[in-house]
Amino acid sequence: MFESNPPEKGPECTIYWPAKDLNDPRSVRGKRRLLDLTPDSSENSAPETVVANVLMAMPPPGAPPPMAAPMPMAMEGPDAGKIKTGLLIAGIGLIISAFIGFVGFGFVGTLIVLVGGIIMFTGTKSYPKARGMAMAGMGLVLVGMVLSIATYIILPSLFSIPTPTGTPTQAEMQALVNAVLTGLLLFFVAYLVTWIGVLLMPLRLVTGSSKGLVIAGSVLGILGPLIVLALVYPAFSTIANAVAGGTVDVNAFAAQIIAALIGLILGFLMILIGSILAGVGYIIGRGKLVPAGGAM
Repeated sequence: MFESNPPEKGPECTIYWPAKDLNDPRSVRGKRRLLDLTPDSSENSAPETVVANVLMAMPPPGAPPPMAAPMPMAMEGPDAGKIKTGLLIAGIGLIISAFIGFVGFGFVGTLIVLVGGIIMFTGTKSYPKARGMAMAGMGLVLVGMVLSIATYIILPSLFSIPTPTGTPTQAEMQALVNAVLTGLLLFFVAYLVTWIGVLLMPLRLVTGSSKGLVIAGSVLGILGPLIVLALVYPAFSTIANAVAGGTVDVNAFAAQIIAALIGLILGFLMILIGSILAGVGYIIGRGKLVPAGGAM
């Protein structure tokens, strides 16, 4: 029979630390108590000794830090396809309205935006925080479209303007000017309501540059009608006063006409740029949706 000798123990590794307070994290026992690195040791053991596996648990000098686990990717909702389709249709409608609105068919683009908004709303079941705002925006776009149609009905057409062969009466001229003023007010309210709806519909569904473009385009779309109303309405008010038999300052009226022309150019230019920016924001928003169940 051969007797095996037990393996020789290697040299023990000790660390000396002057602090001996158990509650001091600098001390040996304090470290053992905080980190629980030596559960088999007793609090009454010598405070100057630490077992070698404490050092063995430490990474070697110069070792790279451990890699962090990758962040989970944001998941889209099951109805995200409907939202993307709605964003695409509404974006196309905004771009169309930017160009045909100047020839009297802006409500056609608004109708396309409304259809896109309805499709978008049907896909917000997985986005409860954005559902209410999308519904409010869709409702405002609907109200704006109705007001736009009413504007075209109230505003007199070119054929209703008296021809040089006939002499309009004062009452006819007064009715004509009043119709223009009423149509101008309806135009302002319709565009204001519509653009607020355009802003709200995707506001909590998209992120990043898409959201920025929608906000910038909507702000321009709101400021455009405001400039038109502020600079054009005074000129028509002066005309209405003159038709009613009041006195008109020719110089002041000329300045109002110039201001009205500038207001029309600036206002419609801002609406044009705003429609394009918002339309592009809607379209690229198809790739920048918020995670399912959340909203920005």
